[in-house]
Formats: sequence, C-alpha cells, structure tokens
Amino acid sequence: PPSAPPTPPPPSSPLPDVNRQTTDPPCFPSSATVQRADGATAPLSSLSAGDSILAAAADGTLGLDTVSSFSLADPSAKAAFLSLTT
Repeated sequence: PPSAPPTPPPPSSPLPDVNRQTTDPPCFPSSATVQRADGATAPLSSLSAGDSILAAAADGTLGLDTVSSFSLADPSAKAAFLSLTT
C-alpha cells in the first residue's frame, strides 16, 4: 500500500531555519554527491569555490557550472532536509 505523505509541522512550531517566503529550492546535505568536470564523483562537503561540477539547468539540460562561495555550507547553520530513496 502507498505510504502517507509526511505531516508538516503545526503552525505553532515553525522550523526556525526555513524561510517560507522564498521560492528558492532547498539545500542539499553535505553527504550528497556531485559529478566533477573530470567525471569523478565527490561529496558536496569536499567542494571549494571555483570547482566545476555537472549541474542541471531549469529546463533540465546538463552542463558544467562553477561552485560559488555562497553556495557552500555554513557548518553552524541548521536546516531541515528531505531524504529521497529511488
């Protein structure tokens, strides 16, 4: 049988680190992997600003993109993550 969708937190206990006013996509956990320009895979935690990685554009096409300094994690930040299994 199909599983029920997760229950969102009640309005009285909002997640303090989630900006519900933004349409920006959520972040990925540092353990997620990416493909580098040379074809090797690596965890996000190993990336540095200026690294070239394979990325999807809004239309679904794949191409190389450069990691910017503000796309890197702030280890002191807290966020909610969704785990997907395929």
